[in-house]
Amino acid sequence: MLYEHPDIVEAAVVGVPDEHYGEEVAAIIAARPGSELDAAEVSRWARERLSAYKIPRIVRFVDALPEGPEREDPQAVHPPYGARPRHVGRRRCRPPALGVRRFVIMVSDSSTVPRMDSTAPEEIDGEKVPPMAPLSHLREPPTTKRGARTRAALVKAARKVFERDGYLDTRLTDITKEAQCAAGSFYTYFASKEEVLAAVLLEAQEDMMHPGMGRVQDTDDPYAVLEASNRAYLEAYKRNAKLMGLLEQVAQVEPEFREFRRRRADAFIRRNARGIAELQARGVADREVDPMMASRALSGMVSVMAYNAFVLGEPQEEGTPVDFEELVTTVTRLWANALRFPGHR
Repeated sequence: MLYEHPDIVEAAVVGVPDEHYGEEVAAIIAARPGSELDAAEVSRWARERLSAYKIPRIVRFVDALPEGPEREDPQAVHPPYGARPRHVGRRRCRPPALGVRRFVIMVSDSSTVPRMDSTAPEEIDGEKVPPMAPLSHLREPPTTKRGARTRAALVKAARKVFERDGYLDTRLTDITKEAQCAAGSFYTYFASKEEVLAAVLLEAQEDMMHPGMGRVQDTDDPYAVLEASNRAYLEAYKRNAKLMGLLEQVAQVEPEFREFRRRRADAFIRRNARGIAELQARGVADREVDPMMASRALSGMVSVMAYNAFVLGEPQEEGTPVDFEELVTTVTRLWANALRFPGHR
Protein backbone atom coordinates (compact mmCIF):
# COMPACT_ATOMS: atom_id res chain seq x y z
CA MET A 1 0.00 0.00 0.00
CA LEU A 2 2.81 2.43 0.87
CA TYR A 3 4.36 1.96 -2.57
CA GLU A 4 1.21 3.44 -4.10
CA HIS A 5 2.14 6.85 -2.70
CA PRO A 6 3.84 8.91 -5.44
CA ASP A 7 6.54 10.23 -3.06
CA ILE A 8 7.57 6.86 -1.61
CA VAL A 9 10.48 5.15 -3.38
CA GLU A 10 11.07 2.32 -0.91
CA ALA A 11 9.23 1.14 2.19
CA ALA A 12 9.25 -1.63 4.77
CA VAL A 13 6.76 -2.32 7.55
CA VAL A 14 7.91 -4.31 10.58
CA GLY A 15 7.03 -4.85 14.22
CA VAL A 16 9.00 -3.19 16.99
CA PRO A 17 8.85 -3.83 20.76
CA ASP A 18 6.21 -1.87 22.69
CA GLU A 19 5.84 -1.75 26.48
CA HIS A 20 2.04 -1.64 26.41
CA TYR A 21 1.03 -3.74 23.38
CA GLY A 22 4.07 -6.00 23.15
CA GLU A 23 4.69 -5.00 19.52
CA GLU A 24 3.86 -1.95 17.43
CA VAL A 25 3.73 -1.34 13.68
CA ALA A 26 6.59 0.74 12.26
CA ALA A 27 7.14 1.96 8.71
CA ILE A 28 10.62 2.66 7.33
CA ILE A 29 10.44 4.87 4.24
CA ALA A 30 12.82 6.27 1.63
CA ALA A 31 11.11 9.30 0.08
CA ARG A 32 11.50 10.64 -3.42
CA PRO A 33 14.30 13.26 -3.50
CA GLY A 34 12.87 16.76 -3.31
CA SER A 35 9.51 15.67 -1.89
CA GLU A 36 8.00 17.16 1.27
CA LEU A 37 6.65 13.87 2.54
CA ASP A 38 6.43 13.70 6.32
CA ALA A 39 5.13 11.33 9.00
CA ALA A 40 1.73 13.05 9.17
CA GLU A 41 1.16 12.53 5.43
CA VAL A 42 2.13 8.85 5.69
CA SER A 43 -0.32 8.36 8.57
CA ARG A 44 -3.09 10.14 6.66
CA TRP A 45 -2.44 8.01 3.57
CA ALA A 46 -2.53 4.82 5.64
CA ARG A 47 -5.71 5.76 7.53
CA GLU A 48 -7.59 6.18 4.25
CA ARG A 49 -6.59 2.69 3.04
CA LEU A 50 -6.04 0.39 6.04
CA SER A 51 -7.82 -0.92 9.10
CA ALA A 52 -6.88 0.89 12.29
CA TYR A 53 -4.71 -1.95 13.64
CA LYS A 54 -2.61 -2.01 10.45
CA ILE A 55 -1.72 1.70 10.46
CA PRO A 56 1.97 2.35 11.30
CA ARG A 57 2.27 4.14 14.64
CA ILE A 58 5.99 4.80 14.08
CA VAL A 59 7.33 6.35 10.86
CA ARG A 60 11.02 6.76 10.18
CA PHE A 61 12.65 8.18 7.04
CA VAL A 62 15.96 6.94 5.62
CA ASP A 63 18.01 7.74 2.53
CA ALA A 64 17.67 4.13 1.34
CA LEU A 65 16.67 0.79 2.80
CA PRO A 66 19.44 -1.67 3.66
CA GLU A 67 19.92 -4.23 0.91
CA GLY A 68 19.57 -7.92 1.75
CA PRO A 69 20.65 -10.89 -0.36
CA GLU A 70 17.09 -11.49 -1.58
CA ARG A 71 16.13 -7.92 -2.36
CA GLU A 72 13.52 -7.69 -5.13
CA ASP A 73 12.27 -5.03 -7.45
CA PRO A 74 9.66 -3.10 -5.38
CA GLN A 75 7.32 -2.85 -8.37
CA ALA A 76 7.50 -6.62 -8.87
CA VAL A 77 6.48 -7.34 -5.29
CA HIS A 78 4.22 -4.31 -4.87
CA PRO A 79 2.47 -3.62 -8.22
CA PRO A 80 0.20 -0.58 -8.65
CA TYR A 81 -3.15 -0.84 -6.89
CA GLY A 82 -5.54 -3.13 -8.80
CA ALA A 83 -2.85 -4.59 -11.08
CA ARG A 84 -2.07 -8.31 -11.19
CA PRO A 85 1.31 -9.13 -9.57
CA ARG A 86 4.00 -10.32 -11.94
CA HIS A 87 4.93 -13.17 -9.63
CA VAL A 88 2.10 -15.54 -8.73
CA GLY A 89 1.83 -19.03 -7.44
CA ARG A 90 4.38 -20.24 -4.91
CA ARG A 91 6.55 -17.10 -5.03
CA ARG A 92 5.39 -14.69 -2.37
CA CYS A 93 6.41 -11.29 -1.13
CA ARG A 94 9.47 -11.78 1.05
CA PRO A 95 9.88 -10.01 4.38
CA PRO A 96 12.15 -6.96 4.45
CA ALA A 97 15.88 -7.51 4.48
CA LEU A 98 17.31 -8.43 7.87
CA GLY A 99 19.21 -5.16 7.91
CA VAL A 100 15.90 -3.27 7.96
CA ARG A 101 14.66 -5.10 11.05
CA ARG A 102 17.95 -4.48 12.81
CA PHE A 103 17.74 -0.82 11.86
CA VAL A 104 14.20 -0.52 13.26
CA ILE A 105 15.10 -2.19 16.54
CA MET A 106 18.03 0.22 16.88
CA VAL A 107 15.74 3.21 16.29
CA SER A 108 13.10 1.98 18.72
CA ASP A 109 15.57 1.30 21.54
CA SER A 110 17.65 4.38 22.23
CA SER A 111 19.88 2.47 24.63
CA THR A 112 21.44 0.61 21.70
CA VAL A 113 22.30 3.69 19.66
CA PRO A 114 26.01 4.63 19.85
CA ARG A 115 26.66 8.17 21.07
CA MET A 116 28.53 10.73 19.02
CA ASP A 117 32.17 11.20 19.94
CA SER A 118 31.79 14.98 19.85
CA THR A 119 29.60 14.82 22.95
CA ALA A 120 32.27 13.38 25.23
CA PRO A 121 32.19 15.25 28.56
CA GLU A 122 34.38 18.31 28.81
CA GLU A 123 36.70 18.60 31.79
CA ILE A 124 37.72 21.51 33.97
CA ASP A 125 40.37 20.89 36.63
CA GLY A 126 39.77 17.16 36.16
CA GLU A 127 36.01 17.45 36.77
CA LYS A 128 33.66 16.35 34.00
CA VAL A 129 31.27 19.06 32.89
CA PRO A 130 27.74 17.98 31.90
CA PRO A 131 26.90 18.71 28.24
CA MET A 132 24.55 21.54 27.33
CA ALA A 133 21.80 19.06 26.34
CA PRO A 134 20.80 15.46 27.11
CA LEU A 135 22.78 12.91 25.10
CA SER A 136 19.68 10.70 25.08
CA HIS A 137 18.25 13.09 22.49
CA LEU A 138 20.89 12.04 19.94
CA ARG A 139 20.89 9.14 17.55
CA GLU A 140 23.64 7.47 15.54
CA PRO A 141 25.35 9.94 13.16
CA PRO A 142 25.07 9.42 9.39
CA THR A 143 27.61 7.08 7.84
CA THR A 144 27.57 8.68 4.37
CA LYS A 145 28.99 12.02 3.26
CA ARG A 146 25.63 13.00 1.84
CA GLY A 147 23.90 12.15 5.10
CA ALA A 148 26.47 14.09 7.11
CA ARG A 149 25.99 17.14 4.86
CA THR A 150 22.21 16.97 5.17
CA ARG A 151 22.34 16.63 8.94
CA ALA A 152 24.80 19.53 9.23
CA ALA A 153 22.53 21.68 7.05
CA LEU A 154 19.54 20.84 9.27
CA VAL A 155 21.45 21.71 12.46
CA LYS A 156 22.65 25.01 10.98
CA ALA A 157 19.15 25.85 9.77
CA ALA A 158 17.62 24.86 13.12
CA ARG A 159 19.89 27.23 15.01
CA LYS A 160 18.98 30.09 12.68
CA VAL A 161 15.24 29.43 12.97
CA PHE A 162 15.35 28.85 16.74
CA GLU A 163 17.21 32.13 17.26
CA ARG A 164 14.88 33.97 14.89
CA ASP A 165 11.48 32.61 15.97
CA GLY A 166 12.11 31.23 19.44
CA TYR A 167 11.72 27.65 20.60
CA LEU A 168 7.95 27.65 21.07
CA ASP A 169 7.12 29.19 17.69
CA THR A 170 9.57 27.16 15.61
CA ARG A 171 7.99 24.57 13.30
CA LEU A 172 9.86 21.66 11.79
CA THR A 173 8.75 22.75 8.32
CA ASP A 174 10.48 26.10 8.95
CA ILE A 175 13.73 24.25 9.64
CA THR A 176 13.55 22.05 6.53
CA LYS A 177 12.64 25.05 4.40
CA GLU A 178 15.65 26.98 5.71
CA ALA A 179 17.85 23.92 5.07
CA GLN A 180 16.36 23.59 1.57
CA CYS A 181 15.56 19.90 1.99
CA ALA A 182 12.41 17.78 1.95
CA ALA A 183 10.27 17.82 5.08
CA GLY A 184 10.50 14.05 5.31
CA SER A 185 14.30 14.18 5.36
CA PHE A 186 14.19 15.70 8.83
CA TYR A 187 13.04 12.42 10.34
CA THR A 188 16.00 10.57 8.91
CA TYR A 189 18.22 12.41 11.39
CA PHE A 190 15.95 13.74 14.15
CA ALA A 191 12.74 12.50 15.73
CA SER A 192 11.52 15.81 17.15
CA LYS A 193 12.16 19.47 17.77
CA GLU A 194 13.77 18.59 21.11
CA GLU A 195 16.25 16.32 19.37
CA VAL A 196 17.43 18.88 16.83
CA LEU A 197 17.68 21.48 19.61
CA ALA A 198 19.98 19.11 21.50
CA ALA A 199 22.16 18.82 18.39
CA VAL A 200 22.31 22.63 18.07
CA LEU A 201 23.35 23.06 21.71
CA LEU A 202 25.92 20.29 21.67
CA GLU A 203 27.53 21.77 18.57
CA ALA A 204 27.72 25.21 20.21
CA GLN A 205 29.00 24.09 23.61
CA GLU A 206 32.70 24.16 22.63
CA ASP A 207 32.41 27.83 21.74
CA MET A 208 30.64 28.49 25.04
CA MET A 209 33.51 27.03 27.06
CA HIS A 210 35.41 29.81 28.84
CA PRO A 211 38.41 29.82 31.18
CA GLY A 212 36.61 30.99 34.34
CA MET A 213 38.89 31.83 37.25
CA GLY A 214 40.78 28.58 36.86
CA ARG A 215 43.68 27.67 39.09
CA VAL A 216 45.71 30.77 39.97
CA GLN A 217 49.44 30.04 40.28
CA ASP A 218 51.68 31.87 42.73
CA THR A 219 53.37 33.73 39.89
CA ASP A 220 50.10 34.91 38.35
CA ASP A 221 48.55 38.30 38.93
CA PRO A 222 45.12 37.28 40.32
CA TYR A 223 43.46 40.47 39.11
CA ALA A 224 44.79 39.94 35.56
CA VAL A 225 43.61 36.31 35.58
CA LEU A 226 40.18 37.39 36.82
CA GLU A 227 39.90 40.09 34.16
CA ALA A 228 40.93 37.67 31.38
CA SER A 229 38.40 35.12 32.59
CA ASN A 230 35.56 37.64 32.69
CA ARG A 231 36.51 38.92 29.25
CA ALA A 232 36.50 35.41 27.76
CA TYR A 233 33.10 34.65 29.29
CA LEU A 234 31.52 37.90 28.12
CA GLU A 235 32.96 37.55 24.61
CA ALA A 236 31.53 34.01 24.31
CA TYR A 237 28.19 35.19 25.67
CA LYS A 238 28.05 38.09 23.24
CA ARG A 239 28.87 35.83 20.25
CA ASN A 240 26.10 33.45 21.25
CA ALA A 241 23.63 35.97 22.68
CA LYS A 242 20.65 34.74 20.63
CA LEU A 243 21.36 31.15 21.61
CA MET A 244 21.68 32.11 25.28
CA GLY A 245 18.30 33.84 25.06
CA LEU A 246 16.89 30.68 23.51
CA LEU A 247 18.27 28.62 26.41
CA GLU A 248 16.42 30.83 28.89
CA GLN A 249 13.17 30.18 27.03
CA VAL A 250 13.72 26.43 26.72
CA ALA A 251 14.59 26.11 30.42
CA GLN A 252 11.13 27.43 31.29
CA VAL A 253 9.25 24.75 29.33
CA GLU A 254 11.57 21.71 29.16
CA PRO A 255 12.47 20.30 32.62
CA GLU A 256 15.19 17.99 31.26
CA PHE A 257 17.02 20.85 29.53
CA ARG A 258 16.58 22.99 32.64
CA GLU A 259 18.25 20.33 34.80
CA PHE A 260 21.19 19.95 32.40
CA ARG A 261 21.59 23.74 32.35
CA ARG A 262 21.65 23.85 36.17
CA ARG A 263 24.17 21.01 36.46
CA ARG A 264 26.46 22.60 33.88
CA ALA A 265 26.33 25.98 35.64
CA ASP A 266 27.09 24.31 38.98
CA ALA A 267 30.23 22.72 37.52
CA PHE A 268 31.61 26.16 36.61
CA ILE A 269 30.55 27.60 39.96
CA ARG A 270 32.44 24.83 41.78
CA ARG A 271 35.49 25.50 39.63
CA ASN A 272 35.40 29.21 40.51
CA ALA A 273 34.90 28.32 44.19
CA ARG A 274 38.13 26.28 44.09
CA GLY A 275 39.91 29.28 42.60
CA ILE A 276 38.60 31.52 45.39
CA ALA A 277 39.70 28.99 48.03
CA GLU A 278 43.23 28.95 46.62
CA LEU A 279 43.36 32.75 46.71
CA GLN A 280 42.21 32.65 50.34
CA ALA A 281 44.97 30.18 51.17
CA ARG A 282 47.51 32.60 49.64
CA GLY A 283 46.08 35.50 51.62
CA VAL A 284 44.88 37.28 48.48
CA ALA A 285 41.12 36.89 49.02
CA ASP A 286 39.02 37.53 52.13
CA ARG A 287 39.13 34.38 54.27
CA GLU A 288 35.91 35.27 56.04
CA VAL A 289 33.65 34.52 53.04
CA ASP A 290 32.47 31.06 52.06
CA PRO A 291 34.11 30.19 48.70
CA MET A 292 31.06 28.41 47.27
CA MET A 293 28.60 31.09 48.34
CA ALA A 294 30.87 33.83 47.00
CA SER A 295 31.33 32.01 43.71
CA ARG A 296 27.57 31.47 43.29
CA ALA A 297 26.81 35.14 44.01
CA LEU A 298 29.57 36.64 41.86
CA SER A 299 29.17 34.21 38.95
CA GLY A 300 25.43 34.87 38.96
CA MET A 301 26.04 38.62 38.90
CA VAL A 302 28.20 38.36 35.77
CA SER A 303 25.70 36.03 34.08
CA VAL A 304 22.75 38.35 34.74
CA MET A 305 24.67 41.39 33.56
CA ALA A 306 25.63 39.56 30.36
CA TYR A 307 22.00 38.53 29.77
CA ASN A 308 20.75 42.07 30.30
CA ALA A 309 23.41 43.60 28.05
CA PHE A 310 23.50 41.12 25.16
CA VAL A 311 20.11 39.38 25.14
CA LEU A 312 17.75 42.09 26.38
CA GLY A 313 19.91 44.90 24.99
CA GLU A 314 19.46 47.07 28.06
CA PRO A 315 21.31 50.39 27.57
CA GLN A 316 24.13 51.55 29.78
CA GLU A 317 22.47 54.93 29.89
CA GLU A 318 19.41 56.30 28.17
CA GLY A 319 19.90 55.50 24.48
CA THR A 320 23.53 54.42 24.95
CA PRO A 321 24.45 50.76 24.37
CA VAL A 322 26.62 49.02 26.93
CA ASP A 323 30.34 49.59 26.34
CA PHE A 324 31.98 46.16 26.32
CA GLU A 325 35.29 47.27 27.84
CA GLU A 326 33.52 49.12 30.61
CA LEU A 327 31.41 46.05 31.31
CA VAL A 328 34.55 43.89 31.65
CA THR A 329 36.17 46.46 33.93
CA THR A 330 33.07 46.83 36.11
CA VAL A 331 32.40 43.14 36.76
CA THR A 332 36.10 42.51 37.40
CA ARG A 333 36.34 45.33 39.96
CA LEU A 334 33.17 44.08 41.67
CA TRP A 335 34.67 40.60 41.92
CA ALA A 336 37.97 41.97 43.26
CA ASN A 337 36.26 44.33 45.72
CA ALA A 338 33.95 41.59 47.00
CA LEU A 339 36.91 39.27 47.63
CA ARG A 340 38.95 42.15 49.05
CA PHE A 341 41.94 41.77 46.71
CA PRO A 342 44.99 43.79 47.89
CA GLY A 343 44.70 47.27 46.49
CA HIS A 344 40.92 46.81 45.91
CA ARG A 345 39.61 47.06 49.45
